[in-house]
Amino acid sequence: RQLGCGMAVSVPGKAHFGQGHAPIWLDEVNCTGTEGAITECRLEPWGEHNCNHNEDASVVCSVCSLHTCCSPLCMMPLQAAVLGRYLLIYPFPSLEPTELRLVNGPNRCAGRVEVLHHQQWGSVCDNHWDMEDA
Repeated sequence: RQLGCGMAVSVPGKAHFGQGHAPIWLDEVNCTGTEGAITECRLEPWGEHNCNHNEDASVVCSVCSLHTCCSPLCMMPLQAAVLGRYLLIYPFPSLEPTELRLVNGPNRCAGRVEVLHHQQWGSVCDNHWDMEDA
């Protein structure tokens, strides 16, 4: 959801899209499936983990859905402003505390989950990663 890629359709385990080499930033991610961003889930403190890269989290998303805009403009957070009787919608810099990406997959909506922390990309490692977490 955070990447605008529709719903998760699978969560292949055991570092399906390859093992990361960067730090493991997140472990024990526990989501309900309703969060808009990974940082809204219950998490262990940044950098604290009890796993290794063979448990790196992966996800395959539906890419687009009826309710998901897939144009590049829609991948940015939007701000709306009313001008007269027109509603203008335009991108503004993200207020998200954590950037997220999927790497080593066949497209931008499938791959190993990585998060940006202290200006360095790192892995999400979780032996209980599931559809709600994705």
